[in-house]
Amino acid sequence: MKLVMWNCQSLEKSLTVHNIKEIQNSHSPEVVFLCETKNQSLLVERQLKSVGFSEIFCVNRNGAAGGLALVWKEGVKVKVNRSAEFYISFLIEDQERRITWEMLEVHLHSTDQLRDNQYEALLEIIRQPGDRYVVISDFNVILSSDEKERGRKKSFQSIQKFQNFMNQGCLVDMGYLGEKFTRWNHSCQERTVRERLNRAFTSLKLREEYPLATITRLDDIGLNYRPLLLNTNSVTIKSKRKFKFQER
Repeated sequence: MKLVMWNCQSLEKSLTVHNIKEIQNSHSPEVVFLCETKNQSLLVERQLKSVGFSEIFCVNRNGAAGGLALVWKEGVKVKVNRSAEFYISFLIEDQERRITWEMLEVHLHSTDQLRDNQYEALLEIIRQPGDRYVVISDFNVILSSDEKERGRKKSFQSIQKFQNFMNQGCLVDMGYLGEKFTRWNHSCQERTVRERLNRAFTSLKLREEYPLATITRLDDIGLNYRPLLLNTNSVTIKSKRKFKFQER
């Protein structure tokens, strides 16, 4: 099973729609999650239907920012449980293995105080009965200082709170294949800021059931964020992750 998460930075751009088509053609994901669609649901649905999706669930933008969209192929068993301005939670069934797990597709706020409140909301969901879940997101924060190059340093407090969220949720970082950084500002070389803001966590039980699952950073597609590809059926894991906050 393949799932793609991407901060697309508005679905009004023709380049964005073109890139979604390219992702579909190259990787054929069963599920795609988009954040920062920056449009009302009717326009988002129209754009996604033009790409070829028929199963669509949207969360409207808040003002000029935000907006979420979850799309999946016909025949894929997806059930949306709950949603809010910053997340969509849904159940998805691996029909081949007859395993169902919960996915939290998330886009957290860039402001520390608002993000702290969002951590608490997510932990309430994670702590509910059930031990199979994935949290895949643009967290808008890093887990260690080496996950950012140049630009204003992230505060120690914001990093520590992210680490606490990971521990309190008993989350396992799935690592990555490919380029380490997921976001950069495409400025001139001496001013380029690069960060690892997008990642995926999983529960320990689900990680044990899918030991070969991988997270791949897809190629630079001309925008500030790289899409993430979750593949539960990868052959090998060759993680380039240097930082390990806690072994589990």
